[in-house]
Amino acid sequence: MVQAVAFPNIPQGQVTLAAVSEKSREVLQALEQTGIEPLRVGASPHLPLPVCSHADMRLHPMGGGEVVVEVGDTEFYRSCAAKGLHVRYAAWTLGQRYPQDIGLNCFALGGRLIGLPKAMDPAVRDRYLEKGFRLLGIRQGYAKCSAAIVSHHAVITSDPSLAKALPSIGVDCLSVSPGYVRLDGYAYGFLGGACFLSSPHTLCFLGELSSHPDAQRIRAFCFRHNVETRSLLKGELRDVGSVLPLYCRDPAGL
Repeated sequence: MVQAVAFPNIPQGQVTLAAVSEKSREVLQALEQTGIEPLRVGASPHLPLPVCSHADMRLHPMGGGEVVVEVGDTEFYRSCAAKGLHVRYAAWTLGQRYPQDIGLNCFALGGRLIGLPKAMDPAVRDRYLEKGFRLLGIRQGYAKCSAAIVSHHAVITSDPSLAKALPSIGVDCLSVSPGYVRLDGYAYGFLGGACFLSSPHTLCFLGELSSHPDAQRIRAFCFRHNVETRSLLKGELRDVGSVLPLYCRDPAGL
């Protein structure tokens, strides 16, 4: 039996449906071979070309089947609704320049919504506040793609503001070297945009983790949190704008 991922980015069972950029055929094929149906995210005319179809820029899954999508994107709205998701439009229109591009690029963990508060889209921020979450402000606007979420209590990041803030809410944080993640059009991408949890205990990397200088530390950190690492693609790590789990198998197997 399949059910909605209860908490954003942390599936309670094996992922069956995930939102991902439509741009990389390799990634789409890798997901399908892993048993994950890709919900393809198309290009936005409002975002810079290299990230125009990045899932973590164009939608925000809130858990329980709730999704906030870029305002005005009727085609993607319908794609999400066709999968049984409860979809709402964002409040703000995305823009080409920072911080107008990051309204949806925040994430929830430890009872907090984490990101740059002034840039959080009100449709996302206000819904989390309704659910009883509090805001944890950081300087990094690209919060979601900066955070490789390992569990409810563990994150890997190269961002100093995240590394400083997360321990204050009881989240174990591993700081790693910036870079070593390809993002065409930019000097480098973010590790959080290059990996995702395909199950509660498997962190999948889009590229070979061994290409990162902190690979051994990353594996050890994940092992400590009862999570194994898996590389879905050959070659360097690549930031595709995150893979966002939406549905998963019932862990009870019912």
